[in-house]
Amino acid sequence: MKLTTLARKFAGPFLALGLALAGCLAQAQAFPSKPIRIIVPFSAGGMADALPRAIAAELSRKYAQPVVIENRPGAASMVGAEYVARAAPDGYTLLLATSSTLAVVPHLYKNSIRYDSEHDLASVTMLATSPSILMVSNELPVKDFPGFLAYLKSRPGEVSFASAGIGGVIHLHSELFQSQTGTRMIHVPYQGSNLALSDLQTGRVQMMIDIIGSNFGTVKSGKLKVLASMSDKRLPLLPEVPSITELGYPGLVGDIWFAVSAPGKTPPDIVAQLQRDIAAIARSPAMLEKFAPLGVEMVGSTPAEMDAIVRRDGARWGQVIRDANVRVE
Repeated sequence: MKLTTLARKFAGPFLALGLALAGCLAQAQAFPSKPIRIIVPFSAGGMADALPRAIAAELSRKYAQPVVIENRPGAASMVGAEYVARAAPDGYTLLLATSSTLAVVPHLYKNSIRYDSEHDLASVTMLATSPSILMVSNELPVKDFPGFLAYLKSRPGEVSFASAGIGGVIHLHSELFQSQTGTRMIHVPYQGSNLALSDLQTGRVQMMIDIIGSNFGTVKSGKLKVLASMSDKRLPLLPEVPSITELGYPGLVGDIWFAVSAPGKTPPDIVAQLQRDIAAIARSPAMLEKFAPLGVEMVGSTPAEMDAIVRRDGARWGQVIRDANVRVE
């Protein structure tokens, strides 16, 4: 057989293979080539909604592709999280996750959760953290944190505390508070922080631990009293309020964080690109300027750093759930 004949015989298959490889390479380099969705497993409104919308707007400009926020609330954020866990692992469907989503739900709902958050979701970046504050109703006859503890200890089981729902970080933080201070209160769960905050202002409930970002306006207007920041140092927004560490309870330091996850088998190169681009946006001067007045600290972590935080908080809140025997129906 002549050389030219051999060349013709093998040219077609090699050409087809080359074109296929080139097409795959082009496809990988073209990410993103279509709209990206960020699934928010909560209703619209609040920091868990406002933060990803701000990030999405900047990411859309960078990618020249729509980045759409889709709210899929329900089942303590499991509806939205499961949707992402089952989505195609191609980087086009992402999850806005919170402390509750990744560090609480796997422990609280371990008998009913239908996905493995450790394997079915891949960490992209920790977007931001927001410190919590301890607030009491103006109707409560206390002026400071020591006075509040004395009041609680003189009336065990009489004072109520509000939360945004059973098993959320707000609830668990209050359970930890009771454990470490030797106090006992009545838990009143609400369907969201807004309703709880409303009743706190009227005195129907007496205490609540929640992030500063959702409550700063109410606090500054004098409608509530802040007795402590649940942090290791005083907050710039509330410099007159002592930190829980200086009050003698460093074990009560805690915040709520917001993060981005992808389906578990998303290719590492796509995760790396998303992390690099989203983290850069999170740390940008525009984001810092937008969210600093709300007490939100922008982070933009690596996936490994995010994994470490999820493991740390999962161990902490899992222990609180067991110690306080927190159960959901």
